[in-house]
Amino acid sequence: MVDTPMPLTAHLAELRSRLIWCMVALAVGFIVCYGFSDKIVAALQSPVVLVGQPVRVPLQIIAPAEAFITYIKVGLIAGLFLVLPALHKKYPLRTLFVCKTGLFDLEKASKRDQKVLVDH
Repeated sequence: MVDTPMPLTAHLAELRSRLIWCMVALAVGFIVCYGFSDKIVAALQSPVVLVGQPVRVPLQIIAPAEAFITYIKVGLIAGLFLVLPALHKKYPLRTLFVCKTGLFDLEKASKRDQKVLVDH
């Protein structure tokens, strides 16, 4: 891996493209999970009961739009959980951005050695 110096604008452009792809993936995950948000909310309303009858906990809705916002939040959080492993596999933002731009060669070498030790 050859480390070539890049200007700050190139680093910012790389970060911007990674963040855009992460937002696109999150939007796709949200759309998928929003379709199942009624089933997810129903599963959250019915906690696991080992003994006795299952109890359904109703949603506490105070404002008119609160039920809709709850389904949106559930879809967004479930979409994040759905997409997070794929994002980490394809775009490890913290690891690549920091290791590629913010570390000296000696620090990069020690980071590789730590990864080798942890992987085995």
